[in-house]
Amino acid sequence: FQQSVEDYKALLKATAYRAQRRRVKGKIPGAHTNLYKYATERGWQIVPEGGRVGLVVDGGLWNDLSASGVRALMLDESRLEAIIGFINRKDLFPGIDNRMKFAAVVVARGGRTAEFPGVFMRMEWYDLDRFDQDAATLEADAIRTDSRDSYPIPEVRSQEHWEAECAFGHQPSLS
Repeated sequence: FQQSVEDYKALLKATAYRAQRRRVKGKIPGAHTNLYKYATERGWQIVPEGGRVGLVVDGGLWNDLSASGVRALMLDESRLEAIIGFINRKDLFPGIDNRMKFAAVVVARGGRTAEFPGVFMRMEWYDLDRFDQDAATLEADAIRTDSRDSYPIPEVRSQEHWEAECAFGHQPSLS
């Protein structure tokens, strides 16, 4: 079994997945071979220009350092149309650890994201029905110019939360 896992990893690394590794502050971070990153990029690859892809992916999409290339792909070469982040506290996926986070994401291939609706830390399926009223409008340039250089998407719960994140994000570092 372990050999087949290693063979699969080698196959993924040898193919045309260019968004899997991206320089962050001049260095390429040690990257985990997380399948959600490959699935997201592959979905983007196979949809035609102007087409849309919707995925349910691991929560690492919005803040794992190793996923910064996939986030850059979604913001710089696509139009990120929506992201809703869930936490499995109420067993949305029975049998999966209740600390796991995941997201439903819709991306249109081509163009460049200016802003997109997003909301996180949802715990019920009915939150999908409330998305339009609960989602904050996130400005892609604020994410692109974040001092961490990794395109992090903060887990905001409201528009006010997003505005506070932006205000804090422009403060000087304490280090």
